[in-house]
Amino acid sequence: MPRAILRSICLSLIAFRIYSALKQYLLSAFFLIAFATTSLATHNRAGQITFTHITGTTYEIKVIIYTKPSSPPDRPTLPITFGDGTPIDVIPRVSQAIVQFDVQENVYVMQHTYPGSGTYTICVTDPNRNAGIINVVSSVDILFSISTVLRISPAFSPNTSPTFANRPIQDACYQQPWIHNPGAVDAQGDSLSYSLVTPLGNPTNECAPLPVNFYSLPNRHPVFPDPNNQISINPLTGTISWISPQQAGEYNIAILIEEWRDGILIGSILRDMQVLVKVCDNLPPVMEALRDTCIEAGQTLSVVIEASDPLGGLITISGYGGPFEVSNSPASVTQLVETSPVTAIFDWDANCSHVRLAPYQANIQATDNGPVVNLVAIETFNITVVAPAPEFLEATATGSSIALIWEPSICDQAIGYKIYRRINPYGFIPDVCETGVPAYTGYVEIADLEGLENTSFLDEDEVIFGRQNCYMVIAYFADGAESYASNEACAEIRFEIPIIKKNSVGITSAVGTDTIFWRNPIELDTEVFPGPYAYQLLRGVGYGAATELVFESQINASLEEIETSFISNSLNTEDTAHTYRVVLFSAGEIAARSNLASSLFI
Repeated sequence: MPRAILRSICLSLIAFRIYSALKQYLLSAFFLIAFATTSLATHNRAGQITFTHITGTTYEIKVIIYTKPSSPPDRPTLPITFGDGTPIDVIPRVSQAIVQFDVQENVYVMQHTYPGSGTYTICVTDPNRNAGIINVVSSVDILFSISTVLRISPAFSPNTSPTFANRPIQDACYQQPWIHNPGAVDAQGDSLSYSLVTPLGNPTNECAPLPVNFYSLPNRHPVFPDPNNQISINPLTGTISWISPQQAGEYNIAILIEEWRDGILIGSILRDMQVLVKVCDNLPPVMEALRDTCIEAGQTLSVVIEASDPLGGLITISGYGGPFEVSNSPASVTQLVETSPVTAIFDWDANCSHVRLAPYQANIQATDNGPVVNLVAIETFNITVVAPAPEFLEATATGSSIALIWEPSICDQAIGYKIYRRINPYGFIPDVCETGVPAYTGYVEIADLEGLENTSFLDEDEVIFGRQNCYMVIAYFADGAESYASNEACAEIRFEIPIIKKNSVGITSAVGTDTIFWRNPIELDTEVFPGPYAYQLLRGVGYGAATELVFESQINASLEEIETSFISNSLNTEDTAHTYRVVLFSAGEIAARSNLASSLFI
């Protein structure tokens, strides 16, 4: 082959290889640019979904997403699935606001009607998370996803999810303790439980947790973490403690808030939260512990709050949680001084509208004025609001019964009363958190009366004669809450009437016999009711009134010499019960009222 041609071929091959390499480079550059553009488009930091019952099976759904406004994308709408099989819908944004540096709060609201009872998972997804989240592998490529479970059932009244006082965005200081509480409030008094879980956004199922290798808790970083670096959540209060961040940067955690009513799980919220760890020279405040307590409706609860700053700076005391969110007479915190150490007063004028079985969780937060990050300390305590006791309980002996009467509860949402009895007084004085009538007092519940105005009761069942029969009354409420116990009221039925002490079958037969014994009224005032005396024994068939005269004693001047037993013959004691009462006559007047004793024989 001529040398010129060979040279031409070699040059062509070199040119082709240069072209191919250049083409590959340009393609790679194109994809890098495209990837960078995608990275810039990522923006989701944190978020949550809550719901409010409107009517029937219609609910208002609220989605709050916290985004990075320095990233280009902006979402005026978001796709949402309601979990009931209906097509994916679009939820519109109703507001947006910058809430701190490079953090925008976006609120989306719409209503949805569900087909009926069921458990529904509401889910919102959006590409993608913001770049650089340390504990989410390649966060820039991970979908942002949050969900909430709504349960509709005839077994419980319609539910409204809890709301949150604190945003799911909070700064932290490198190598300093970080504390956060979401400030969840459930207006219906349902119980809440908290746990740390894996965030959502699985590539194969957007509303499922991330794969194991894609996420780890923040305390797992850096690669060789400090063994004392721990993160935990209090399952009852929701307070999260991270002691302490060992690497600056952005982290995400997912908090599962489950809602319980009468032991039944009725809903849950998966809240995705972001923690921004910064390098700063600061130490968190220190607070004195607060104890759980109770307060009677109509009284004021005042609690002294004390906090200090190790660096001697300014501290702000604030409060959030149930007592601060009630519509009627909310709680307040008044700070007396600002420079450490500080004192503040928590005040709550509790009233009947606050009475409920579940306690109210109050969160008290001390926030310092650090130059880069404001660190906080949080103390949580529970407050139970108890209805006052029913007042002016009176017990009066009336013949063989004891009549009770009391004033209606001052809390008009009370739905009834429970009545308790014991023999002889106990002297019970309830402790501040001791509601109802505890079993250790020896009192036993004997009646349950429905209705706020149903404030009288005639006790004629198993009343003990010749002893003090003592009573207490409590008011109760629809959710199971009980008031304090009333005053103790006692009454004694004297042996001023004849008492049937035995009614037994002598012969069980279609023509059998009953034997009836009774006791003389040993405490009868014979000066008021002088003799002579006589007894009548009356009988009834079944459990009806005893009106048939079956025996009449001889008249005698002395009670001790009158017959006090009778055998009734030719009775069907095999199939029929019989009721008896005995009446004492004194000088032509009834000196004692009837007493019933019945026996059923089959």
